[in-house]
Amino acid sequence: MKSLRRLFFISAVVILGGLFTTQTVSAQNGNKKNLLFIVTDQQRYDALGYAGNTVIKTPNLDRLAEQGAYFRNAYTPCAVCGPARSSMLTGSIVEHTGVNSNSQTYYYNGEGVMTMPTFDEVLAGNGYHCEYYGKWHALSSHAEVYENPVQYAENGNSVFGPGGQSFIWRDDLNTLGPAPGPGDGEFIDGMSRWPYLANPLDRFYGMSWQDLQNQNLKHSQPDQHGKLNLDVEHTMTAFQAKQTLEAIERLKDTTFSITCSFHFPHSPMLTPEPYYGMYLVEDMIPPVSINDPMNNSPYVNSNSRQKRTEYADPDKIKYMISEYYGIITEIDDWIGKILDKLDSLGIADETLIIFTSDHGEMLGAHGMREKNIFYEESAHIPLLMRFPGEVQAGTNVDSYVSLVDLFPTILDYLDLPERDSDGKSLRGLIEETDTVHGQYVVTEWDRENISNYMVVKDGWKLIIPYTIKSIVINAMYDLNSDPHEMNNLLGSNPNRASYMDKAEELRACLLEWLAAKNSVHYYSVSQRDLMYGGKPTGNNAAFVSQELPELIAGDTVTVSITMKNTGVTAWTNRGQFRLGSQGPADNEIWGFKRVDLTEGDSILPGAEKTFTFEITVPEADGIFIFQWQMVQDGEEWFGAKTEIKQVISGNPGAYLDACDEISNWNSSAGLSLNTVDQQQGTGCLEFSAASTDEFKKVFAKPYNSRGSVESTELKFWYYVSDVSQFESSNQVEIGSAGRADQDEYNWNLAGLSNGWNLISLNISEAGVMGSPNLNAINWFRIYRKKTGPVTTRLDGIQLIDSEAGPVYTLLVNSGSGGGNYFEAEELTIMANPVFDERIFDKWVIESGSPLIADSSAATTTLTMGAGPAVIRATYKSTVSVSDRESLNMDVEIYPNPAKKEISVAFTLEQPSEITISLLDLSGREVGNRMKDIHMNPGYRVLKIPVSSMRPGVYIIKSDINGQLYVKRVMIQ
Repeated sequence: MKSLRRLFFISAVVILGGLFTTQTVSAQNGNKKNLLFIVTDQQRYDALGYAGNTVIKTPNLDRLAEQGAYFRNAYTPCAVCGPARSSMLTGSIVEHTGVNSNSQTYYYNGEGVMTMPTFDEVLAGNGYHCEYYGKWHALSSHAEVYENPVQYAENGNSVFGPGGQSFIWRDDLNTLGPAPGPGDGEFIDGMSRWPYLANPLDRFYGMSWQDLQNQNLKHSQPDQHGKLNLDVEHTMTAFQAKQTLEAIERLKDTTFSITCSFHFPHSPMLTPEPYYGMYLVEDMIPPVSINDPMNNSPYVNSNSRQKRTEYADPDKIKYMISEYYGIITEIDDWIGKILDKLDSLGIADETLIIFTSDHGEMLGAHGMREKNIFYEESAHIPLLMRFPGEVQAGTNVDSYVSLVDLFPTILDYLDLPERDSDGKSLRGLIEETDTVHGQYVVTEWDRENISNYMVVKDGWKLIIPYTIKSIVINAMYDLNSDPHEMNNLLGSNPNRASYMDKAEELRACLLEWLAAKNSVHYYSVSQRDLMYGGKPTGNNAAFVSQELPELIAGDTVTVSITMKNTGVTAWTNRGQFRLGSQGPADNEIWGFKRVDLTEGDSILPGAEKTFTFEITVPEADGIFIFQWQMVQDGEEWFGAKTEIKQVISGNPGAYLDACDEISNWNSSAGLSLNTVDQQQGTGCLEFSAASTDEFKKVFAKPYNSRGSVESTELKFWYYVSDVSQFESSNQVEIGSAGRADQDEYNWNLAGLSNGWNLISLNISEAGVMGSPNLNAINWFRIYRKKTGPVTTRLDGIQLIDSEAGPVYTLLVNSGSGGGNYFEAEELTIMANPVFDERIFDKWVIESGSPLIADSSAATTTLTMGAGPAVIRATYKSTVSVSDRESLNMDVEIYPNPAKKEISVAFTLEQPSEITISLLDLSGREVGNRMKDIHMNPGYRVLKIPVSSMRPGVYIIKSDINGQLYVKRVMIQ
């Protein structure tokens, strides 16, 4: 897969390179302008001496500010690592990058994510030599532009993959010899694997390292606090700075872009002496807001605030402030060495330096740690620029700016052509020629059930969700009189009406910004009730009818769907009402995911709308669902879904469990097998109760998904009789430990509707416990808390790797070795032994195109062809000719093709036991099996009804006294 990603990237660079070659750029015309981009992780705006902090020591960052431009009001585009960095690198807002969580970084393979180039990809296309050191935390495919001499750690992992910076650092630490074991009061730092002495803020302070092992307690990064027992010259900060220094020295005669991305001051809050203890704990001052009750705040439950109450302890938080300041001073010392290196090499004047951070740190403000919210400590960040001769020393910029603005700023100052982005060059603000940009700034977080937008103007801040119905409260703060954001002027404030004019002024700025970005959220934000908060939308819809021709792979056909407005709001194009694809939501299986209303449409309550449109039926192998539902984009899916039309094309793929049998399945209330309303095969599992555990199974034989974490999906059908009985607490689990909460992947299910739902869950987006193995899955579970009885059903569980190529099913009759295999894969097949007068004769290919190495050998190898296959071991007898004739009968299938029923005819020479099964091409039983039928000698015919079967090619498997006969049949 890595080679495929690399091939795609190289192709993209070639295309982009074609665009760049027509331009005359500084890197190619001798006018040398370098870029040194320094970014920390989780450094708040006021953790800087130049910002007015009289406690922290940052003389080198202060020097940088004095020699260039200091931006007093710089904000992150999103107070979360991955989204912030993706936006910073590309100059694109979060809504446009599609990166709204840390899970959409590194090897995430979802479509439409971070499709735009980074500034370093643009620079590389214009002749720059680009290298990057430290934390990456964006889509790894964009890091292929970097020419670092060392690209992989000794364990084979890329330095631009998950954990990459830790792996390469530990390679360096390994040269010091084995790390010492933990002593009294010490734990092990999960990043360096060296011991540290815990202080009272550490979650497990007072316990021993052995206690943690005995109780299997996990020590996460944010929970670790103390003195790292590692020489100061070997910390991660020192290592990343040294890499940068070496790169500057090596590239001094080139035109370069070098990024130094420090991991710290992100957790764990661990540093060695002299930085640990540099700031006396007793001298640290807790935040003013540390005991804020937050009774009228959207963040009252954020960042584990109610559970991690130690961060609201004024005495304990002093330890964290001391650690945090010490870590930043360590970073500052190394930045001083980097600045000195530029000076000593004589290239400081030709190097643009930018220093910033991806987001801030709460550091006990409002009793919280970490980031993730729009309060100043989390969203407001430092930003410094120095470029002698271009940026006047001592420049202070008070205008509001975003990290999104850095992309166009870099291209501007490096004399490169302007490119499309969501930001604007900061040159005009630095030189005081721009009087428009910078009047306000917007920060976003594009996900459900949180505050989604923050807009700040003139010291006033508005924080709101982006939907009409969200129950997250509105908030507005006057930072001029309330800098610690303890007095929400909206929400439940009884005097909120007197602040509506200011709130609407700020909303107008936000709407201007959303309109300029062509945001899908514009309409809902414009309709949000700032006075009273969330309210029902009044949207509802009923499915009336649909007209579908026969869906044949590759055909383009016209379809129509009629929906009725059963709500209280009119459907209009301006209101962003559309027909949207389901099964799963927002898929583009049929060529697109939305069908628009016309500009003149206004579908009033009680009226119907017929959507007529063309679709293209997919040709790829798999199971495809044609289903649609009304959606108000930016707000909600609503109303009934259309009837499901299922299309099976080619080989639908292998099943973790077809759910056609109830054996080994368990629940908290008993299960039944439903053979009437299944989505595939002969049945589905059914649960009916109000209890929590619905479906769980331990698989006796582990299932090999043959997929990767990056590109494998868990797919299954899930029926719900009444979603209103569901509480929010739920989970889907698969694992390799044969039990819950150990070596498992897990997800929460949301957005379900009554009836059947096709669930698609990316392994790359799962929660992870332990070390689950996709090649040995032996656990599955769904549980959900409920308010009353509900019926749920489960069918067709699959694990499918979309990048691994098609997997084809091999059926081995009278032998072993069957399963699901890739084209050209080699495997071993073995004929079953027999204990009568017969001996093995040869292998016979009943269907498909596999290659059998030695068809006359009972044990041999088979190479899979480009499609499903059926093979059979045949046997010859050592008895008389007449006896042999009785063993090799002819089985006749008619009519073929069939519509209503299939006849299976044969002549029996002796009393016999017969079982007949109908299979699809993947080997699943799809009809009611005729099992263990006793028949006397003579000409016999068995009839199988098939009128309810979907058209297609099937397999009739007849077992007569243990001898298998397989025939293909077409059902029309």
